[in-house]
Amino acid sequence: MLSPTAYPVAADVVLIAPFPDGLRVLLIKRANPPPGWALPGGFVEPSEDLPDAARRELHEETGIRIRDLVQVGAYGRPDRDPRGRTVSVVYGAVMDRSVHTIGRSVKSVHTNRSTKKWGGDTDLAP
Repeated sequence: MLSPTAYPVAADVVLIAPFPDGLRVLLIKRANPPPGWALPGGFVEPSEDLPDAARRELHEETGIRIRDLVQVGAYGRPDRDPRGRTVSVVYGAVMDRSVHTIGRSVKSVHTNRSTKKWGGDTDLAP
């Protein structure tokens, strides 16, 4: 019989939107360590389904509500997160609303948890 090992599970969202200069992905500035820009997301609650956790975290961190999400992948390399081993399930969505509306409502908004921006190629470089 297998003995399962418990690791934290996170649900993250890759939200893509069209801009005049190309596609961009929504990033949040982390309020807690490790510092830097990240995808919106966070830990899954014990009674929560994975896509529901992704929707909740996206809304809590950005104010954006998305109904349709597609699972993109699962990531769990042991040294990926400096806080400890975490398994992340990533969901993707494309915003098809007006770029001008997206830019004004989300581009540099501060909430109690994070700052947001639409990142381009230079923001996503390793």
